[in-house]
Amino acid sequence: MELDRLIEAVYINDVIMREIVGNVESFKDRNSLELVSKRLRAVCLKTPITRQQKYKIHLMQYLDVGPRRGIHSRPWMKFTVHDCSEKENLLVRYYCRRTFKTEADIFFAGVRKRLLKKVCEFELSDRLIDELTLEHIRQFPNLKQFIFRNSSYFFPSFTIPSQEVLVGSTSLDNRIESLTIAMERHICFAEEIRQITSLIGPRLKHFRCIVPGLSPPYSCLMAQIMELMIRDGVRLDTCQLVFRVGQIDEGPVFDFTDFMVARSEVMHVSLWKEEGAVLTNHSKIKPTLNIHIRNDSDVFLKHLIDRSTALFLKAEVIRVTNMNDENLSRLADVLPKCHSLKELHITDTLQQHVEPMERLLSSLPSTLRSLSLIECKLSPSCIDLIVLRLSGSLEKLLIVRNHSCNTVQNFGRLLSGLPELKSLEIDMLIPRPLFKAIVAHPKLEEFTGNWDKRTSDKHFRIFESRFDKAEVVKTKVRGPQLVLKNFRKH
Repeated sequence: MELDRLIEAVYINDVIMREIVGNVESFKDRNSLELVSKRLRAVCLKTPITRQQKYKIHLMQYLDVGPRRGIHSRPWMKFTVHDCSEKENLLVRYYCRRTFKTEADIFFAGVRKRLLKKVCEFELSDRLIDELTLEHIRQFPNLKQFIFRNSSYFFPSFTIPSQEVLVGSTSLDNRIESLTIAMERHICFAEEIRQITSLIGPRLKHFRCIVPGLSPPYSCLMAQIMELMIRDGVRLDTCQLVFRVGQIDEGPVFDFTDFMVARSEVMHVSLWKEEGAVLTNHSKIKPTLNIHIRNDSDVFLKHLIDRSTALFLKAEVIRVTNMNDENLSRLADVLPKCHSLKELHITDTLQQHVEPMERLLSSLPSTLRSLSLIECKLSPSCIDLIVLRLSGSLEKLLIVRNHSCNTVQNFGRLLSGLPELKSLEIDMLIPRPLFKAIVAHPKLEEFTGNWDKRTSDKHFRIFESRFDKAEVVKTKVRGPQLVLKNFRKH
């Protein structure tokens, strides 16, 4: 048994060493945890510093499930250092399997040596904030961004002893400028609520939050967030709220949304499907409203317009799926007042009649630059309304799965009536007489449409002479597609 334990220890140590320094054969004493610690410190000290000015530390906790169902082994941690770019290039990775305190000290000491003033973000996944970790991150003077994530694998009883859990002020609340709360689980524990709300302070400018469901603990979390923001007089530059479609209680959603709208310069709100609920970097957040209608009887959009009209008036992007007639009519009422709206995307409508869509298109604001109508019930008069309302502003148009309107006359009307159009996608078979009309459009840079296999190469060359990219792409759903990009101006 002792030999088996020794072999297992050597193997685990080899894995750790490979993660940290590569070739473990170059070290004589591979079983020494002290040597591992020294080598990790050496790696941190020798890590080349690039031109990147901002880095983040990520601490993630794992729970190993034992051979018996429901029995978990002691959790282990993974420390990583990334740059704060979108690619998040990994700089250092370190696994902590035994004494958290000792190895955490070593990790943070090494990072401080090289990146003391360049670490600006800390991300914590599936773990509560203990005093030890807090003491370490306090020492990074420019750390002003905090991300808290939980998941279905989080269990408070497996994190850290209760006496070490921070329940009071973190002393970071006066420094945190950006706070992200990504709740991936439908249950929220009281310890999490206490720790999350303790990070809210008067300097907070960017706030992002995912709420998977509105169980009582999550309602309590939102109530405490509002209370603390009122206490500290928080005014936000950007705010993103994501409510996952499920058992949503409209009352708390409306209250929380109204509260944030009144205190935010830029507001991004999503009531979206599970796979579509994602967070955007706060530097790229723009006024957006995403709503997924759950069924034909869902009137959430209608009530949201009644309760939070200001949210629509400020929106630059509106995306709605599964629209029914009632919601279409209510949205048509508010669109004429949406003078900031630049993009409107409507997908998979449940409409029974074409009149609500005609009414909506007749109310489009003249500021609209991008319009997407996917699987909507349209009529020829809808095409006329698009041209009438958006002839001077529309730059991007997507109309697919609306077969009743896919006629040569409608296509020609769009090309001739929308002189500012730069991108057009339509799922109709493009007849040869319209090839020259596509090429002759003054500003059209991108085009996608159905391609007739019987068309000769001679007719295809007209596109090659004017576009840098002209090709026929085979697709399973829509068949061969003509794709044109990068129009060459003479």
